Amino acid sequence: MEKNMLSKRLSIVVVTVLLNLIALSANAKEHRTERVVMIGDSQAGGLGPHMGDLIQHFKFVSHRGSKASNWLTPKNRKWSAWIEKENPSLILVVLGTNEAMSKKKSNAFAKNMQTLSEHLASLSQGTVIWVTPPQLDKPAYLKTVRDAASKIPGIAMMDFSQKRYILRDGVHLYSSGYKQWAEDIVKRLP
Repeated sequence: MEKNMLSKRLSIVVVTVLLNLIALSANAKEHRTERVVMIGDSQAGGLGPHMGDLIQHFKFVSHRGSKASNWLTPKNRKWSAWIEKENPSLILVVLGTNEAMSKKKSNAFAKNMQTLSEHLASLSQGTVIWVTPPQLDKPAYLKTVRDAASKIPGIAMMDFSQKRYILRDGVHLYSSGYKQWAEDIVKRLP
């Protein structure tokens, strides 16, 4: 009798665990149904796969070492047609790590950020959100992003500069860090 009772309890526990796993799997995409695209530098390349695990309609393109100015050249404007085709409701821009690490003044970045933001806004009715790199102690860069985002309608900023993740090489995160960052971004999406 005790053996039967134990077996039934064990079966109930196993079924409960399986149902919870199924529910977690079903909710893995956060029930987000909007179309989201992300462009950016190598940080976007690290984030992309993890964002795709969390958002159902997500696509990204990244270029290692890129800056906002790189996305404005005729050669790199091919992505414009891609964004128009995707018609996203949200565009995430993960750029700035390379500008922030540069010794150059942030005036050029501010102009490029504004030009790129206006261009992105013209491609879609979606919101454009600049996502700052984590662990970034660069006040001039952050002020540039904040100021530019506040001046352009439909542009927002998601500041992760004070967020700490484990760095792989002083700039880039380990996969687990990108996964956590992606989860943090999704939690803050409008």
